[in-house]
Amino acid sequence: MWGWRDELGIHMSGYARGASGVDWEDRIDFARLRKERVDAVRTALRASDLDALLLWKDENVRYLTSLRAQLIAGKTTLLNGVLLTKDAGPILLCSGGEIDKARMGMSWLSAAPTSNFGVYSSASSSPKASSTIG
Repeated sequence: MWGWRDELGIHMSGYARGASGVDWEDRIDFARLRKERVDAVRTALRASDLDALLLWKDENVRYLTSLRAQLIAGKTTLLNGVLLTKDAGPILLCSGGEIDKARMGMSWLSAAPTSNFGVYSSASSSPKASSTIG
């Protein structure tokens, strides 16, 4: 049968949900998506011999923090990083225009109290990210 089933198993034949977030139906649960990504990486980290992950590649930073880095000609992609430990994070390390983006539009991250570099941690993290950078 053509179509798909929703989370409750209800067959949605001929019905297509849109790509944008709306208030009249459930679509993508971005908070759940972010949480499940971090949980999956943290589970693998805890199963490893590593104490933490410090990642700088844009796609890794995006996966753990949802930061969509600015794409500017001549700009290095190594300006933003993320730190994830077995018990804290993700901690976003960002620079330039990404600081304002994180501060104003990424409510799931919170600023480390004394940071002047752009250090943000997951709002649900404990302990708080320390500001020893910068």
